[in-house]
Amino acid sequence: SKFAVSAFSVVAQQMVMQLAGIKKGSPISSRNCAMTDVAQMLGCDHLLANSVNMKIKIGDEIVEGVFMETAEGSDLKRLKYDDPLFDAQLGSFQNPEALMQVADLQVLDFICGNTDRHGFNMVYQFAREKNNQVKFTGIKGIDNDCAFGIPDVKSDKQIMRMVKPEKMKFITTHMLEKLANIDKKQLEFKLLNNGLSKDEIQAVYDRIDMVLEAEKNKQFIHADKEYWESNKLATNMNASENYFESVKDIMLNCRAPQYKNFAKTSVQVKYVEEVTAAKHTLAKKMDDINN
Repeated sequence: SKFAVSAFSVVAQQMVMQLAGIKKGSPISSRNCAMTDVAQMLGCDHLLANSVNMKIKIGDEIVEGVFMETAEGSDLKRLKYDDPLFDAQLGSFQNPEALMQVADLQVLDFICGNTDRHGFNMVYQFAREKNNQVKFTGIKGIDNDCAFGIPDVKSDKQIMRMVKPEKMKFITTHMLEKLANIDKKQLEFKLLNNGLSKDEIQAVYDRIDMVLEAEKNKQFIHADKEYWESNKLATNMNASENYFESVKDIMLNCRAPQYKNFAKTSVQVKYVEEVTAAKHTLAKKMDDINN
């Protein structure tokens, strides 16, 4: 386990916060904990590296912080040469339980207003079977501190990496039932306890209503176990900019020989390049906003 540390510099994080609709001066680290609380209420806290607010004593000083569990699995920032990800084949990802987790994570992120989920903020889990084949078994979201802003989700604009209901395509019956029956008073209590404002909590309710409205309008495929047992992942990812597209990208990249050959260095370089590119993009967007 470790204390949560942002991947971006303080300046870049502030840009992300503004674009995500998070007011300056709002608590950041506790948003990880708020997201854990929502995930627990929706019965899907296994999809996150869970976080709790805590106090520790260092010498005579009491230090407050956020304790985030370590997410075990294939982390694109820290791949090793023998990582099971490199042995994945097309069939490795055809696991109903894991694909349902992908569907649930993108709904959870939308409900929580998490605009910063990308390949480096997910950990992919694999099991190596007796025949040395690997199987995709699950996914975990990490670095959830840019959640619970109030971005304009009803606009036509793409808000950073947020997946809106019309782009999700898939949803599980379990998630729908949990959303339809969520205890809003209990949810409000938990979110207030993590320092969120009334407006930020109302935005959570609004996003829940948007998902339920999309279901009413039959925008979703109910992607339960039976669905994934009879449908192939590769032929059912037509909607762009959703998490299944991210899975496909990972699947294709890991099959490229050069990706494995330079695993010890190229992934690190790619990560630095992406962070740098993201900073430039955010800086440009901030200029557009300020002008």
